[in-house]
Parts: sequence; structure tokens; C-alpha cells
Amino acid sequence: MGSAEITDRFLWDLRRTIADLYSENYFGYFTHLCHKAGMMSSIEPYGNGGFDNIQSGGSADVPMGEFWANGGAVETTKLAAAVGHVYGHSVIGAESFTADWNVGKWRIDPYSIKALGDQIFCEGINRYIFHRYAHQPWEGLYPGMTMGPWGTHFERTVTWWNESPGWLQYIARCQHLLQSGRFVADACYFTGEDAPADLPFGSALKPQLPPGYDYDGCDADVVLHRMSVKNGRIVLPDGMSYRMLILADRTRMTPRVLAKIRDLVKAGATVVGPKPISSPSLTDFPNWDAEIKSIADDIWGNADGKTVTEHRYGKGTVLWGKSAPGLLSSVNLLPDFEVGGDADAQISTIHRQINGADVYFVSNQHYRPADVQCTFRVSGRQPELWHADTGVVEPAPVFWEKQGRTTVQLRFDPAGSVFVIFRKPVSGAHVVSFTRSGPGAAKPKRRSS
Repeated sequence: MGSAEITDRFLWDLRRTIADLYSENYFGYFTHLCHKAGMMSSIEPYGNGGFDNIQSGGSADVPMGEFWANGGAVETTKLAAAVGHVYGHSVIGAESFTADWNVGKWRIDPYSIKALGDQIFCEGINRYIFHRYAHQPWEGLYPGMTMGPWGTHFERTVTWWNESPGWLQYIARCQHLLQSGRFVADACYFTGEDAPADLPFGSALKPQLPPGYDYDGCDADVVLHRMSVKNGRIVLPDGMSYRMLILADRTRMTPRVLAKIRDLVKAGATVVGPKPISSPSLTDFPNWDAEIKSIADDIWGNADGKTVTEHRYGKGTVLWGKSAPGLLSSVNLLPDFEVGGDADAQISTIHRQINGADVYFVSNQHYRPADVQCTFRVSGRQPELWHADTGVVEPAPVFWEKQGRTTVQLRFDPAGSVFVIFRKPVSGAHVVSFTRSGPGAAKPKRRSS
């Protein structure tokens, strides 16, 4: 089509148009029909399509992901959670504990999948939608009907059904708290304007956030129409806020999005990413490229991502070329959560704020006990332990503060979990350490000669 560059720009416009049509005329129209019938829509906005996953998920009343009993598809739960957070939805669902005949076959019980379910809570899901419950039309016939080879067997004919209320009550308590308030994250990753687009997950994040920092993702619609700046934080209309916006690792951007980035930085935002050099679109070519260069030169100034990695613009800052630790040190941001004491422990968490209280759900992902010190980015408040399995609420017996954070000594059962909640000021003296003695005390290891 004249040249490789013109062809590439035409294809970008075509793909972007297809994604916009999917969002408006498929996912969006589905939600319109649901509302017209007095119903809510629930959408799993991903798959092998030509659409933008976050953009399409924004149409849903209940965005959904999925996860399998063998741990598959977990990345879709983070996507669903991000959609829910940036579009202001309190309930985020997942097709839960899906299985095939290799994993199912009545071999799954609540204990065997509890750690996985807790990890999914930590990804941001707060409503299990069990896959699946099969209709059982007969009395006294076991194991009963199935959905062919698919799904975890979750119906009255499984052997543990009469013992399941304790687990279901645990789930209900967890979901009640995790549907309350709002998620706490330090960064929001902008997935860019290319289509199709998806939210990077885990090691695919660039730059990679170290452990202890959580994130969301957003699309161009959120940047353009839902982001503003308050007290140096990027805020959304529903109360979500972030310390920084991380741009997709690309050098192409449309003028309208770059102009909004300029407004955010000028108002005090911290934006991370490479300097755009051109538009991806054939629209108003080559004038848009000149506009991109002019705006980008203002925002990035002399930053080149190598020798100069930071530039102030207005009240805000752009960072380019720094490693993740360098980014976080630039904004003086300590981890929101850290674990010490047991080098082999695998602890997952998610942080929410509910009516001014900081609420952390903390999960032991190993099927063995764990003694750990968990450090939370909260100070001046008494940590409480809320046990969703029993309903017991108690003050944390041992904790201490340092550098504006609170460390709590916790002991987990195998696959155990607890809510650590900070809602009341610390009053009076409290225990900061203890030493056990007597028959039950740990004995020092003997060194071999």
C-alpha cells in the first residue's frame, strides 16, 4: 500500500476499528440487552479474538476470569480484577475450580483446593462461580449425574457434601470483606492502544515490580476519561488511586492519549515509560507525527532512557530507563507487604481499604505450617486477626513498628489464612517479642564435629 510504513499504519487502524466494534456492538450490546431485560451482565473478556480485553470487559457489570483446579488460566483472574477496579465494579467473579477428567473424577475436596482458592482471592477475585453443579434428579443414586468429563464435582452427591458448610462459610466471610471497600495498588499499567491487547501477567510485566507491590491495568478509555490527579496520586472516579502510571513498552501513541498523559504529569502524576516518537495511525499522517514529537519533547525533555532517566514537568515526573527498584526508590515507596522469618514460606496477600481501615488477606500457600513475620505498610494502629474459618476476632499478640510500617508475628496452619486488619489506634504497651521456655521450647541444633 505504497510502503511498509503506510501498510502498517493502515493495519493498525483496521485492527483498532475491529476492537472498538467488538467492544461496542458485541460486549457492549450484550450488556445493553441484559439491562433492558432487568438483568446484570457477566463477561469473561478474553480469548482468541481481535478485541481489547480490558476495553471489552469494561462493559460488564460483573467482569469474570477463570481458573482451573490444576492452576491453569490464573492470569485471567488478574485481568478480571483490573477491569473491575478501573471501572468501579465491587464484585469480580471467576469460573472457579474448573477441571477435566484427568483432575476431577471425584478426587477433589475442599482442603486440596483451599490454597489455590486463597491465591485467587489474592489476585483480586471476590466471587467464586463454581464449575460446576450438576442437576441430580434422583434420590439415593451416587455419585450421580455429571457434566460429562468437565468440572470439579460440587453437588449433594459428593462424599463431603454434608461437611462442606464450614468451608462455604469461610468463603462467604472472605468474599464479604473482599467485596467491601476498594483495592490498594501502587502502579497501574497502561496496556497501550494497539489491538488486540491484553494485560501482562507475572514475569511478562515490563518493568517487573518486585515482590510486595501490587498493580492494576487499564486501557486508553480509562486514561482518557477516568484518570485525574490529586495530591500526586492518579485517581479514578470510584476512589481507586495509584502512585504511578506505567506505559506500555512502545514508542507509538496517538496525540489525544499523549495529550492526556501530558495533563496528568503537569498536574503532579508520576509516569513511567519510553518517549513516544510517532503515531501508530494513518490518520492525519504525517501531521500527527509532528504533534507527537512536539508534545513528547515537552514532557520528556532531555530524558533519553540511558544517561538521563528522569525529567520534571509541571508538578509531576516522567521516568524512563530505570529498573523497578530504581523507580520505587525514586518515589520513596517501601513495599506494601514483606515476609521474613521462614525462607521457604510462600505467602500471598491482597490489600483493601474499608471505611478507613487497612485490610490485608494473608494466605499460606504451602501445605505445611509457617512461622513468619509479615510487614505491612501501616503504622500507629493495632493489628487485629480476623479468622474467616472460625469467625474469631482477636488482637495480634506480637507486633512492632519501624520506618512507618508494622511487623506482625504470625503462625499459619497448612494452607491457613487470616485477615490482618488495622482500624484502631495503638493504645498502651504491647508485646514486641517473646522467648519460649520449658518442655515445648525449640532446642538449638547441635553442630556436628
